[in-house]
Amino acid sequence: MYTIWYDPVTKKNRRSSAADGYLWAASQQRAKLTLLATHKVDRVLFSHDLTANGVVFLPTNGSVSPERGFEAFAAKGVILSAGSLASAPILERSGVGKASVLKSAGIKTLVDLPGVGTNLNVSQLP
Repeated sequence: MYTIWYDPVTKKNRRSSAADGYLWAASQQRAKLTLLATHKVDRVLFSHDLTANGVVFLPTNGSVSPERGFEAFAAKGVILSAGSLASAPILERSGVGKASVLKSAGIKTLVDLPGVGTNLNVSQLP
């Protein structure tokens, strides 16, 4: 969540985000955390029992095709937190969503979940 605060040094209002508080802050640095700022998640990987266990990610410069993306696997769990606009497409590319939509896109359905991506009204966005 973004927060606006007044910076007395610059004498301007500034915006802060969770990244400012948890990723960039010196007190929050972790040896086992690697942040790839110029990459994006393409899809979630699932084990045979449909437990999310990793992701496929790509550099944002388009130098790697989705078929050749990089894989990263989780030791404990995967949290998908890409916001209201990006989470649904990631799930759909992963095989989670309305079966007819996935089939028309040539994606194998892992979980028929018709509610994925529905009820988003972009005309209401600022």
